[in-house]
Amino acid sequence: MNRPAVEREPGPIPEPAKRKALSARGNALKAKLALGRQGLREAFVVQVRVAFTHTDLLKIRLAAEGVEETKDLAAELARRVPCHLLQCTGHVALLYLPLPKER
Repeated sequence: MNRPAVEREPGPIPEPAKRKALSARGNALKAKLALGRQGLREAFVVQVRVAFTHTDLLKIRLAAEGVEETKDLAAELARRVPCHLLQCTGHVALLYLPLPKER
């Protein structure tokens, strides 16, 4: 059953211990999505939202000129999804959006 790619609130920023645990989990992940040189388009934002319907942690490769541009793109993506930007290393961003609680 597919869940719709709706915008969810990311909730409070994770505590430092939780961020550390999430970052450790993220080290084992491979980048699931890649943002090309065409830039951050709404279709890509929707694609990230769809990916977050299946998992709470995403690693995304960003095609950018330098480190600062990569950080700016990652921050803008996190703002538009919305989700938390946990870390940005090289051209890879680790994003977190808690899954909705089961009812």
